[in-house]
Amino acid sequence: MNNYTPNSINQSQSTLKNCAWVSIGAFFALLILTLMFFKEKLLFADTAFAAFELLNSDKLLLIGQRFGAVISKLLPYLFHHLNMPATSILGSFLLSFNLFYLLIVGILFFGYKQYKLVTLMGISYTLMVSASFFLPADLNLATGYMFLLLGTTLFLGNKKASTVITIPVFAILSYLTLTTHFIIIIPLVYLWIYLILDKELWPYTRRMTIILSCIIVATILGQLVNTTSEKSYDSQHLYGITHFSIKDILLTFNRPVVWIFLYRCITNYWAGLLVFTFGLIHLFRLKDKKHAWWTIISALGYLIIMGLSYGDLDETTELFHIELEWMSLGIIIATPFVFSFLCNLKNTSAVALLMIIIMVRLVYICSWYPTFHYRVEFEQNILVQMKKKSITKLAMYEQLAIDRKYIQTWAMPYESLLLCIMNKENTQMTFTFFNSDRKEMIAGFNDAKGFYNSFNIIPAAQANQKYFHIDATKPYQIMSYEDLMR
Repeated sequence: MNNYTPNSINQSQSTLKNCAWVSIGAFFALLILTLMFFKEKLLFADTAFAAFELLNSDKLLLIGQRFGAVISKLLPYLFHHLNMPATSILGSFLLSFNLFYLLIVGILFFGYKQYKLVTLMGISYTLMVSASFFLPADLNLATGYMFLLLGTTLFLGNKKASTVITIPVFAILSYLTLTTHFIIIIPLVYLWIYLILDKELWPYTRRMTIILSCIIVATILGQLVNTTSEKSYDSQHLYGITHFSIKDILLTFNRPVVWIFLYRCITNYWAGLLVFTFGLIHLFRLKDKKHAWWTIISALGYLIIMGLSYGDLDETTELFHIELEWMSLGIIIATPFVFSFLCNLKNTSAVALLMIIIMVRLVYICSWYPTFHYRVEFEQNILVQMKKKSITKLAMYEQLAIDRKYIQTWAMPYESLLLCIMNKENTQMTFTFFNSDRKEMIAGFNDAKGFYNSFNIIPAAQANQKYFHIDATKPYQIMSYEDLMR
């Protein structure tokens, strides 16, 4: 028995449409939270680095051939060349992520009327998200591209578009999706097969399905070759997947990263556990065993892949980091819930349940605000003290207690400069922490014309003078945090 009505994903069913509206509301809520937590998100690690580079360069920066990620830089790039204030450029960069999500759901909802995909997309950006909300990442963009790819594919199929249109559009969107972030391969393959398994929903012939599937496979293989041929973050974690034994697979569920995740399914992601359970039970009740078992196999496969790739990461690994790797699992576990369970609830019940789930997840996101706000207050206090002591460049000795509470310290040089810009400081200040055992750094800090950019000492004059005014007349002051605060 199939749980879908003919062309159900495209029909304006009242329940699905209202659930889709709830998901759109979720994206507006995420936009509001971004505005509320603006400094906390911008002045953090990779985001601060990317924001600094946007101001410092006249080019569209592309890291690791992630072409789809350029979408988040287009608006700030335009603002940069329109000579907009630095704060406007920074704001446009951070909000570009949210605007991209809203653009995708707008196309899916108003253009394609793919209400199930809109609902699933809304859940996927909240279900396995808490601390990682404060680090907008390429994976978030890749997820948006994936939903656009699937929605466009179904739309073109239902409209009986010619292969001359369908294949090029599909190839381009597949490429953007799969090259923007590697891990998106897993939920894409899962959803692709999930849709194909539904004969009433899937609009393509067997021949066309094979052609489109081959494009996905070819793109994945190309991405595998590119990733494994160069040293990068992705290639490092791919090693465990490409070099494993049966024993490694069997031991997966004993790996710390999996056990910690399963523990967090009780303490953090329990709403996801309920979503997964409700969706599967409903599929089995409808005797839709194909989708049920495919979901179970895919979820277990995700756990195995994480165990092979990140096995030794334990509770000491920062949640914002590892949570990004688990985020895509939320798509897999929520699909039966959205595509099957919600459809068969009464309108009011479905909307209420979905709203409760999303609100619960928003609460978990907000619960991390104090942790990230502490970082901003910490930086602000250091800048105030530096200003009092007329210090423009500061290097402090690393302290384990500060490292743990501050979460990440490597991007402090960028964060401090950006905070000065946001505070409209006439004299910009920059500071960092460094390991006192690295004696070779002392010479660089003693160079009055130098600037430590988190990686090495460079001439301060290399910074874009339009936005950054780094003191090139004095060397770094080297001291402890306690000495600074005295």
